[in-house]
Amino acid sequence: EDMDVGVRLITAPSLVRTDGAAPAVPLTVSLMGRALTVAEQDFLAADLYSGALEGHSVVMDLNIGQTTRAPLTVAGKYEGMVSIAMVQKAGTP
Repeated sequence: EDMDVGVRLITAPSLVRTDGAAPAVPLTVSLMGRALTVAEQDFLAADLYSGALEGHSVVMDLNIGQTTRAPLTVAGKYEGMVSIAMVQKAGTP
């Protein structure tokens, strides 16, 4: 409850049509209103635990959406995965 957390995406996420018949659709991911990338960024313990129940973090909104909002021009089945790494920082704050 008193340690900062480093957060990053494992890879840049996208939706891909399963048959490969359309370009990939890049996705944007945000956590607590902050855009995530493959570069780690620190989330401060004071922001994660302040006001939360003992032993818990605050609720962290996770949003995933198209980087450029536009209709998909090719219908079909799309798949994608978003992987997030979270590492508790030693010796913080």
